[in-house]
Amino acid sequence: MPKETETGLILPVGSPSAKAIMLLRKLTTLSIAEIKQRAAEGKPITGFNDLDEYGIRDEEVLLRSVRHAREELLSLGVDARVVMDGSEEGASYLDNVIQSMRETAEQLDWEDEVGYAQEEVERAIAELAGEFDDFCWWVPDDLYELGEELRRELPASHPLEGRDLAALARSERRDDVLFHDGEDYILVHLTWSAHNALPFPLFEVVNGDIPQFLWDDYLEGSGD
Repeated sequence: MPKETETGLILPVGSPSAKAIMLLRKLTTLSIAEIKQRAAEGKPITGFNDLDEYGIRDEEVLLRSVRHAREELLSLGVDARVVMDGSEEGASYLDNVIQSMRETAEQLDWEDEVGYAQEEVERAIAELAGEFDDFCWWVPDDLYELGEELRRELPASHPLEGRDLAALARSERRDDVLFHDGEDYILVHLTWSAHNALPFPLFEVVNGDIPQFLWDDYLEGSGD
């Protein structure tokens, strides 16, 4: 994370108004004297909040604090300039950085959730396959290709269109594939065709715990 002195706002040339000073006093850790001195010397106003809800320093929180302060200053007629990592940047650049941080965090969260789901599925399959020689679920090596196949098969306006789905396991018996979207387990029956019409490929959200689902699914077809 950048040092505190590297990210903040620079006020326009001239003495800031009392309202601007009091606003910055409320939004930063600087004293009134420090704000006046930095404004007079053309130095960045820093000390904006950078702690998340857990008290951990977070760069996105800092940048959102700076953006909020700039918006408040604009409402007072003060067009403060943004300084990031010691370099002056436009307000639009600040917004782009914040958006990029959020997208990265969302992707990391998705990867974590999918990773947990994969571990749960693999444990359940290993246990059940150890008990039953004809257990139908397995974890293939082509999980990524199964995800690509699903995206190829989805027609326009399908409920799964546009969702980031990761394949976890496959059924030998019915050729169903179990996916995870970062929140839910989703069972999809692939058609192996790129010319599907709604509602195909058929799917359902799996409720309940995964070991129980895999066990019930196996029992349902064990007499076939």
